[in-house]
Amino acid sequence: MPLILSLPGTTSETEPYAEDISDQLQQVVAGLAAIEERCAALLALHASLASKHLAVVSRRLAAVATIFLPISFLAGFFGQNFSALVGSIEGWPAFLILGVGLSVACAGVTVFVLSRRGWN
Repeated sequence: MPLILSLPGTTSETEPYAEDISDQLQQVVAGLAAIEERCAALLALHASLASKHLAVVSRRLAAVATIFLPISFLAGFFGQNFSALVGSIEGWPAFLILGVGLSVACAGVTVFVLSRRGWN
């Protein structure tokens, strides 16, 4: 306000207009401050939702990795020792029990343990 009144050409008649302009500028600044606070709150909400989504995805990936880790071990074991196992394992029943049954059993045990611990 004193800056406006110190401008050349101002008179005592321009003082009420300067006060009106000052009041309107203060209202505009207050409105902008309110908008800034709302934007900050929205950014915080967005960060919270993104963090929650990331936690859900990480939990699912951990569950999948936990299920497939023992199966990968079994596949690696049978892959490395295939030549030694071919001579001692014969027939479809042995293949189904050792090849398919152990993988299904590992996946089943892992899913059972995860469900008991409350993983979704």
